[in-house]
Amino acid sequence: MVKHITMYQLSNKSMEGFVVEQLKKLEECPLIVKNRICVSFEKNLPIIGKPIFADIVYIAYFYDEDGAKMFPICQEHLDLVEEISPYVENVMSIDFIDE
Repeated sequence: MVKHITMYQLSNKSMEGFVVEQLKKLEECPLIVKNRICVSFEKNLPIIGKPIFADIVYIAYFYDEDGAKMFPICQEHLDLVEEISPYVENVMSIDFIDE
């Protein structure tokens, strides 16, 4: 399996609930085997440059590398990016083989 982890730092913290709801829509993506959304219990962390404090972490599992490679261009992901981009300051992702 391939694990995909994305960390979001929001520019507008009041939109946290909206971003979580948009991430939940990824459950409809046929490429994803399972997923998880984690929200930081730390509120009002500053945007200071380094380190970057994430507000939301999204974890998705794909059956294989092909699914992970197709995810960025699938319609569900493109819709997500369009909806949440105005509220996101920074995003960092990694895909790796999870044994």
